[in-house]
This record gives sequence, structure tokens and C-alpha cells, in this order.
Amino acid sequence: MPLWKRVVLTPRIFGALSSPDRVSILRCLEEHQMTGTEVAARLSMSKSTAFKELSRLEEAALVARVEGNRKWVYYRLTETAFRILHPEDVIVALSPELDAPGRPTERFPGLPRGHVEGA
Repeated sequence: MPLWKRVVLTPRIFGALSSPDRVSILRCLEEHQMTGTEVAARLSMSKSTAFKELSRLEEAALVARVEGNRKWVYYRLTETAFRILHPEDVIVALSPELDAPGRPTERFPGLPRGHVEGA
């Protein structure tokens, strides 16, 4: 029997996933972590577009920055993004309350934005 993991999809995550460019970036980062410049070259998009879209994905907690001891900043998928791209053994929960300005979050106390249970 599989161990089910849960992904809570927030409005911010839905917004990030609404762009084909951002979904392409997630698929690109599935292979391995990359710099923004590498993502731009791989997907034939401008660097400014790649960095803008990576920023939006980072705000939605779908990618994370990996800052090493070098001057380069790499981006990698978060566990939430990986589970969204590979939904086997995942239970998806929709949460309109999370991330919505002025809306209460008492129904989900202590649950951070884009939270993944069982990580």
C-alpha cells in the first residue's frame, strides 16, 4: 500500500502554474538544478523573461534558490513542485483561503503557503 503524500494547492500556486512558460521551466528543472541563464538558453527565452518567471515560481514555493560559494545562483524544484509534476501517491487539497488577501486562515492553523505534508 502506498504512503500517500498531500499537496495543498493555493491561489499563488495556481497562478504560477497558469503560465505555459513557467510549467516549461519546472519541467526543465526536473532534470537538474540550473542557473537562470541556463534555463533561458534551454527554453530559447530571454534572460529577463526567465528570471521574471523563476521569481514568480519562487514566490509560489515551487522553485528554490541554491546559493553556493560561487557567484552563480542555481534554481531547483521544491518537493511541492516535484509532487505536482509527479502526482503518483499524492493527495491534492485545494485551499482558496491560503494566500488570499484579507481572508482568514484559521481553518489551516500553522500550515504555511504551499505546504507539503509528509516531506
